[in-house]
Amino acid sequence: MSLREIVRCITPKSVLGGYPKPFEPGVTYVPLFRVFGNANGVKPTKSAYGESVKLVGKFEAVRISDGELTTAPMLILPSPMNEVIAAAVTANPGGGGVEFGFEVGVKPGTVRQGKAPSAYEWVTKNLIEQADADPLAALRATVLALPAPEVEKAKASKGQ
Repeated sequence: MSLREIVRCITPKSVLGGYPKPFEPGVTYVPLFRVFGNANGVKPTKSAYGESVKLVGKFEAVRISDGELTTAPMLILPSPMNEVIAAAVTANPGGGGVEFGFEVGVKPGTVRQGKAPSAYEWVTKNLIEQADADPLAALRATVLALPAPEVEKAKASKGQ
């Protein structure tokens, strides 16, 4: 691992030093970096891509290609993970923050309805269990523990 670089905000571009390179034939996924930290606030921001939020807290990212470590007090992750963590932080104000760890990579872009395909799509893979950050965890456990529903049949009417 090389020396730690301290930046103002970790973004895919700041970790990679640019944008992902074109795919080689047959490649379906390329891991780019791992990011982890504790988000305890959000800060609205605007960019060329529209409005978003920066996560505020303590974060580190490790570039897969060379192990370079980057540290920052702010972070912007690809969608939808940035929004998922921001929602968990705002749902628990004054809490201990939301801890997380993700691998961030890219896969070849797909054609979307009425739009040209993008060169790549971001992929985020969860590296740690985030039970405290999942507001549906308790509900999910309750619903999944219920017995399977049965098929209902119409009752025969009198006179048949």
